[in-house]
Amino acid sequence: MSGATDPSPAPVHESPSANDRFGHLIERRDGVDFPFYNGVPAALSVRQWVLVWASVAVGFAALILIPQPNNFVALIPRILFVAIPLGVLARVTREHWKALFRRVSGRDVLTMIGSRCSTWPSRPGWR
Repeated sequence: MSGATDPSPAPVHESPSANDRFGHLIERRDGVDFPFYNGVPAALSVRQWVLVWASVAVGFAALILIPQPNNFVALIPRILFVAIPLGVLARVTREHWKALFRRVSGRDVLTMIGSRCSTWPSRPGWR
């Protein structure tokens, strides 16, 4: 073993070809894609993904293990549940963590309403 250890390099991914796509019924026509799964905008190493998933588990543990005696104190674990994973993601992806957040378009609002309306009657107890 050598004394110097090299940090694991980020994997290199090729851009998807036309055959790798799902089609116009599922994917957006403007080319906006869900970030990080295919190395765009930043490729994450296995170690980085493990850190992100571990932070999700820690955030969930904060949500279920921190006592919540009243509504005001209950905000703390709810904030930690979101802040811990986002903080770790921001740390491992540097400036690319903002790729999760973009401006909401009219099409996005229609998709939200459509998905809510399509599942509304099938949920018992929902009014």
